[in-house]
Amino acid sequence: MRGNSSLFLDHGYRAYAIEKSVHVGDRIVVPDVIFLNEETGHLLVVDCKSGANINTDQDQRYSLMCLNDIIRTTRPECAVHSHTFAYAINEMRHERIRSHTNAALIIFGHNSVRGDGDLGNSRLTRLLLEGVALEETPYPRFTAYPFSVHDRHADIDGHVEIGLSLYVGERGLARKPPANNAVALEILRIVHPYHSIFGSSHRDELVGVIRESLARTFAASG
Repeated sequence: MRGNSSLFLDHGYRAYAIEKSVHVGDRIVVPDVIFLNEETGHLLVVDCKSGANINTDQDQRYSLMCLNDIIRTTRPECAVHSHTFAYAINEMRHERIRSHTNAALIIFGHNSVRGDGDLGNSRLTRLLLEGVALEETPYPRFTAYPFSVHDRHADIDGHVEIGLSLYVGERGLARKPPANNAVALEILRIVHPYHSIFGSSHRDELVGVIRESLARTFAASG
């Protein structure tokens, strides 16, 4: 989703939590990203949808989610007064998804990003209702999310090898380290810029795939 980082940053938002579980009554939702605007005390909770379908049960849980549910999980360090939930979707899925939810939508197209609904910030809502060319919201200067647990082994291994090289160099190790959780966690901290705001389950999943990647790398090198 190129362009969204600077767009939100320009309106006072920063990524505050990634894949953190939020308890809604006796159920759970796991939004992909929670953005925090410290100046206005507003949380923008975003769930990304690559497909054309909305899970009705999940959508209901999001609609019932209250501010205190989010605060209990994320424990923001500033006063928070409100929240808004939105789906981030592909523009080709707009009509179908809109027919299945009342939530606000952040719609990514090939050349632009636009909004459908109230995002809880009047300036951002007005701007996205008009649409923003992606060329006007440049790429961030770093890769915010280098790889996921679903990526190909080759893609994961490339990032892990870079992290391993930096890990070994920082410590002046003469031999390769063990492929265990402790080493994998350190490599996660090196290669994933937002590691500190990952939910614990998501962090554990990434540590697992890094550990497996280390094992593959060490086996290949003998």
